[in-house]
Amino acid sequence: MSIVSAAFVTTNTTSDNAAFELRADASFQKPNILEILITPVTPTTSVVGFGKPAASGAYPTTIIEGAQDDMALPNTTVSIATAWTTGPSSPTNFMRRSTIANTTAIFTFTKGLIVPAGNTVVLWNLATNDTFNISLVFDE
Repeated sequence: MSIVSAAFVTTNTTSDNAAFELRADASFQKPNILEILITPVTPTTSVVGFGKPAASGAYPTTIIEGAQDDMALPNTTVSIATAWTTGPSSPTNFMRRSTIANTTAIFTFTKGLIVPAGNTVVLWNLATNDTFNISLVFDE
């Protein structure tokens, strides 16, 4: 296992849509999410939730890959989508939820949140939100 970090800016600000989706490969990956930092780009009040979508997004059109904290290792193959042909659907239940204004929301998973192979998790816009600076740390 190795620690992976990803930093990116979201683009989808629409209410009832995903801001990003972390996608575990169907064959072998089980990323273990340790921490998510969410900072609005401007001080607009935003409301977000984090959870497993009822259905994963299809045909991601914008993909981000994290970088290993051990720079001798290759980049991760876990993908993070910020745009799709068909976006993921809303989680039925949220694991974390926050209203963010002039601050940073930190979602910490003390023992890690394991995303089973072939599954995804999303940061969900519960209102018309700002764009976010995201810092994501997971164990691969």
